[in-house]
This record gives sequence, C-alpha cells and structure tokens, in this order.
Amino acid sequence: MKWLGVAYLVWIGVQLILSKEQSADVEANISSQSIRLFRQGFVTSMANPFAVVFFGALFPQFIDPTLPVLPQLFILGITYLIVDGVILLIWGWLGDRAASALKRRSFGLINKVCGALMVAAAALLASKDFEPQK
Repeated sequence: MKWLGVAYLVWIGVQLILSKEQSADVEANISSQSIRLFRQGFVTSMANPFAVVFFGALFPQFIDPTLPVLPQLFILGITYLIVDGVILLIWGWLGDRAASALKRRSFGLINKVCGALMVAAAALLASKDFEPQK
C-alpha cells in the first residue's frame, strides 16, 4: 500500500510539473459552479464525524443539568454557527484575495512548485519505515 501511495504522489507531481500554463480565467468557472460547490462542501461537512465528536466533547461542559437542556443547546448551537460563520467568511475573504493575487502571477510556476512538493512527499513516504518495532 505504501508503494502505491508513493507511485500516486509521484504521478501527481510529474503531472503538475509537466502541465502547461493555464490562463487565469478561474473566476468565471467558479461562479458558474457555485451552487454545485456549495452542495459539495455541505455534504462533505455533514459527513465529517469531527463535528459530532467536537460537540459531544465541548457542549456538556457548558450545559447546566438543572435547567432545560434544549434552550441551552439552541443557544450554544447558534453561538457556534455565528462564530464559525464569521471565521469562514474571513477565510473566504483571504482566499479571494489570494486568488486575485495568483491571477496576476504565473500558474505554471505554482504547478511546478506544487509538483516538486508532491515528489518530495513521495520521497519522504518511500523513506519511511512502517515495520512494527520488536
């Protein structure tokens, strides 16, 4: 399995290194697919078991068992959604700024750097020993 992972990383890296420079017409493509991207992100988030573990570990500390639980869960949930929403908006804004900056630069260089990083990751994986210690 390790060597399949190494081969896959090398394949992706070489594909990126050898790829031709693309135009920076990314914005039009993203805006036409925004609903599909939102749906994909929503499904990915809902399928992530991290949220259940996070809320299961975090919320009980802030719930008073002598008071009704449902209103407390509602307040905690709304608070979490507001804070998380603000953080995600900030990340989205930063991503938009980064995308705007990248439009002015060469995608070819970025692909070559990312490809080289993939090949380096493959080399690190290949050198890693996964045999159990005796």
